[in-house]
Amino acid sequence: MRLYTWPRGIVRRVGEGASATSHTYPVIIAQTLAQHHQITYRNIAVRGAKTSDLLSEQVPKLIAIQPDVITISIGANDTTHLISNSRILANYQSVLRELTNKTKAHIYITNIPNFNGASILPAPFIKMLEWKSSSLNKVLLGLQTDRVTIINIHDFGQEKFPDIAVTYSSDNFHPNGTGYQNWSEAFHYQG
Repeated sequence: MRLYTWPRGIVRRVGEGASATSHTYPVIIAQTLAQHHQITYRNIAVRGAKTSDLLSEQVPKLIAIQPDVITISIGANDTTHLISNSRILANYQSVLRELTNKTKAHIYITNIPNFNGASILPAPFIKMLEWKSSSLNKVLLGLQTDRVTIINIHDFGQEKFPDIAVTYSSDNFHPNGTGYQNWSEAFHYQG
């Protein structure tokens, strides 16, 4: 397995909250796939990106790469920036339309993550984010096709982690290594 960052030679800190890049869900998934397949791993993730950024900046790069498998986790920053659910959904739809029309990849895209362990945020804001993400996550399931799988990271692992806070990093907002491991298991289980 070869691991790359995009563009080559530039190392970006993605997977905020993990103690090392090797503890992020894309690397864990790549390592799992490499056990039975020859893979080339490229991560073009951008810290703080929203769905509009993915559509305008990262989707063209994905189309140029022409991967066989694409994993995407997006939407949390849209939610915390109070972008409307209709705009988030429209961006998801545009991303998936572009990628299914212009690549042959199978696309695995997450729903909006669970904010209940994000203790850095005020409790009323968390409650509002959870209400917002709950309604959006139901609609996102309707985007599944034979080439698009919606991965439910919001609810996955709740029985394993009744105290969801143990999956959050010391910044009390991003997942830690345990949280990203749980996300990778969600991809494996649901994908």
